[in-house]
Amino acid sequence: MADITINISNSLHAKSFDAQERIHSNAFERVTNLISNQLDVIGRFNRDYLQSNSEADFERYYNTISVLGERGVGKTSFLMSLRREYQQVQERDVYLLPLIDPTLFEEKGHLFLLIVTLIDDEVHSLEEGDLDDDQKAALDRYEERKQLLAQGLPTLDNEGMTYTEPQWHEDGYMMIRGMESVKAAFNLERNFHKLVNEALKVLKAKSFLLMFDDIDVDFKKGWMVLETLRKFLTTPQLIIILSGNIKLYSKNIRKQQWRNFGKELLMNEMEINSKGIDEYTRLVNEIEGQYMQKVLKSENRVFLYTIYDNILINNDAYKVRYSDQDDEVSLSNAYKAILEMNGVKGASEINQFTSFLMRTSMRTQVHFLFNMKNRADNDLMSKISVFSSRMYAQNVDIDLIVNSLQYNMFLLHFLINKQLLEEAYQLIPNTDSTDINSSLTGFSFVFTHLLKKDPSIIFDYWCRVCLARNNMHYLSYNSDNKDYVGKYCIGAGLFQSRDLRSLIGNSMVFLSSLRRNANKFEGTIPLMGFGDSAKTSARNLNKRIDRILSNTDDLRRLLGYMPLVTLLYDGRNGRSLYYSVYSLLANIGQIIKAEDICMMKQSIRTACLPVNYQVKSDETNVLQDSQDVITEYDINIDDQIVEKLALFVSKWKNNFINNPLDYGNYLFGRVST
Repeated sequence: MADITINISNSLHAKSFDAQERIHSNAFERVTNLISNQLDVIGRFNRDYLQSNSEADFERYYNTISVLGERGVGKTSFLMSLRREYQQVQERDVYLLPLIDPTLFEEKGHLFLLIVTLIDDEVHSLEEGDLDDDQKAALDRYEERKQLLAQGLPTLDNEGMTYTEPQWHEDGYMMIRGMESVKAAFNLERNFHKLVNEALKVLKAKSFLLMFDDIDVDFKKGWMVLETLRKFLTTPQLIIILSGNIKLYSKNIRKQQWRNFGKELLMNEMEINSKGIDEYTRLVNEIEGQYMQKVLKSENRVFLYTIYDNILINNDAYKVRYSDQDDEVSLSNAYKAILEMNGVKGASEINQFTSFLMRTSMRTQVHFLFNMKNRADNDLMSKISVFSSRMYAQNVDIDLIVNSLQYNMFLLHFLINKQLLEEAYQLIPNTDSTDINSSLTGFSFVFTHLLKKDPSIIFDYWCRVCLARNNMHYLSYNSDNKDYVGKYCIGAGLFQSRDLRSLIGNSMVFLSSLRRNANKFEGTIPLMGFGDSAKTSARNLNKRIDRILSNTDDLRRLLGYMPLVTLLYDGRNGRSLYYSVYSLLANIGQIIKAEDICMMKQSIRTACLPVNYQVKSDETNVLQDSQDVITEYDINIDDQIVEKLALFVSKWKNNFINNPLDYGNYLFGRVST
């Protein structure tokens, strides 16, 4: 267990950190223990084999320490902190070589030559006048070994010299020189061991510490690193730390093994036996496992976990300080404060969002916390900037979703494309995909931001996303089926900027055509037809909606018609009436969308006007936009009542904007359910 404080403003870039600031405290301790173990091995190391030319006496030592983790988890800072730790050691048990990253060597340069150059730079950094006799003798032997290495270096990238090489056809002298070069290449590993030994004697140190940072991202250079470790860097006097993503290293090894088989062999095997590829897959799996175990031994693998996993596994405690002048606060409380300001207020929801954020990379968390603390509340793009790359990768156009008129349509598209409409419509990031969770969090923050200026987005969300979600038990994700949810959204107009009430009516039209003779819809109550158009022999005429509402005042009559939806059936003389909670919400949302009193009054009159939505008898026409047919029934409402209601709604809307709600989708999704 460790108490760790993250200074946010001081952690925006990779750097070394003090003990109390190290995110991966347990992993750091494990690496230092592995280094100490290797120093113990060096102390017992028998260097007699360096004087022998017998292959049987030659010792190879594979003990690379691998620091493994996902991108952004803090591997570079981990290595820099480790270097800082050993720079402070008084005794020269460990001599630090410069950190190697992919930018340090050219495309055509060989890593082995770079390492020899780094060692040579350190050896010649000492003034010759400051060397004692033992160091001078070691320096002479070092130069001899360097010359032998130089003879073998030209063949590093060659598979081996053949008898067709030019020097074999020249005089005996050149032939001897060529043979010496081949021998030097053969003894390259042995000479390197001796060179390292003499270099350490010159420097009066026990070992070199060499670190490779994130070379796995470049497959070509990553393979060069692994092969250099396997072929040459096998002396115990060289402590090697390699960072990266073990998945990428694994894929790199597999790629090389498949390349070794060659396309011609694989194609021939497939022609002979269609299952022949299975045997090669098994071989690649086996070779990859053995190669990894040899070069990156499992007992020397140190994993850098996310903060969430460090808390769970190591019981670490994390605090944050936004700047040197700020007080410390627990990381969970810092996230709680941010989430509450962005619409996530329930304890359960805060825990789920916090768990997701703590599982993201350290780089993501630091920049997220920094942006939330140091950007204005209305700076939406900064709030979601850490999620933007993953959102773009999921084909989410951020420039469009920040428009309240487009938001819900794009959200619906996203949830359907990911087949997550039923599970993720509340935008809680609890899926097993970081990309999906990042997009859901981004959508949630955008919703809360838009809601503060436009309350109609709630009703639009109910009438698009929640309506589709609540009808999913009638629909499927199979695009080949007639009940495909995408066809439903097109038929209902959910992907279009339309009057919200028409979305409800056309949704019922689609479902009615799909289900045949269905008379039940989500959130509806069936009603009897209009009394004034019924036959005189019809029963319960006085209980028909038009008869009842005709005997009330104008305000009740206006409100009484708002939830009404009428389906007019094509091919038969009949209609069905429903009271729909969605129709009521849609009409309210449409009224709130109005920009001024005049438009609001028009929306109110339209909302109480009964409309027929025509159900087509031909299934092939289900996808066609349903035509809204104004009913022959007229509703007379006094202008003063309409204006009074419009003024009331306008006042409410202005009050809302001045005192906005700041809740996320999860609350309104739960209300809809």
